[in-house]
Amino acid sequence: MIYVIIPRDEVTQVMIDASMGQSLDGLRSSVYGSDRVILKFSSTPPASVSSYTHYTLTQIKDIINDPDGDWIPFEDVDDV
Repeated sequence: MIYVIIPRDEVTQVMIDASMGQSLDGLRSSVYGSDRVILKFSSTPPASVSSYTHYTLTQIKDIINDPDGDWIPFEDVDDV
């Protein structure tokens, strides 16, 4: 899996369709909700997200679990 953090207002339907997300509202959001989201890809992400940093599962878990971070906690971090 490959994960990408993207400003919510920059996410396009093409990005969502290429990701494992169903809709913009279904993506994991920062605590601000309208700030940033995480897109998850099962294979190589599309060119539209190539300018964003790509994270592994371990890296994205570290970001989400950071107590000083700003991500909405989920019970099961494996479900990023």
